[in-house]
Amino acid sequence: MRRILPKCPVCRLFRFPATGFAVKLRRDGSKHNKLFRYWKNGFLTIFQMQSSDAIQLLDIQDDNRIFADMVNDDANPCLSCGACCQYFRVSMYMGEMTGAGGTVPDELVSQVNPYIVCMKGTEAGYGRCVALRGEVGKPGIHCAIYAQRPSPCREFRVWADDGSPNPDCQRLRERAGLPPLAAMPA
Repeated sequence: MRRILPKCPVCRLFRFPATGFAVKLRRDGSKHNKLFRYWKNGFLTIFQMQSSDAIQLLDIQDDNRIFADMVNDDANPCLSCGACCQYFRVSMYMGEMTGAGGTVPDELVSQVNPYIVCMKGTEAGYGRCVALRGEVGKPGIHCAIYAQRPSPCREFRVWADDGSPNPDCQRLRERAGLPPLAAMPA
């Protein structure tokens, strides 16, 4: 059972329940280093964590979707991978385009049907996203529109709640000749 215990009116608590890994961010994106409260094994636990320890930050949306943000430093395995960005078709509702009030630049999408668009380059799957910059598997690869990326990209998580690596991520890393990711410590 997922429990979210926001303690500050301008903050949200993000956590990995089974591992006890958590980070709290203000809704404006700034970090908040206070005491955290979260449930672990049925008990309310209080601890203090420096936000610099976090690699994957989770944002639970009002509709219960979970968006993941990865930190922009050497601890982020995505900044030397990028395999998912050249494999998956990235489809989304057209309302995510800037012309419809969303964040994804209109010039970077192709129309699939009257309601669905996808990132250019990913139309048939196994294609490189037009927003991907750098060489897959090499340091420095990144998304040119990371802050404006579509919901499928925001929902793709490197680690699951239990700290285990995403099997799709592991499979794609292997295909790209990259070592597998370790589980998050429990």
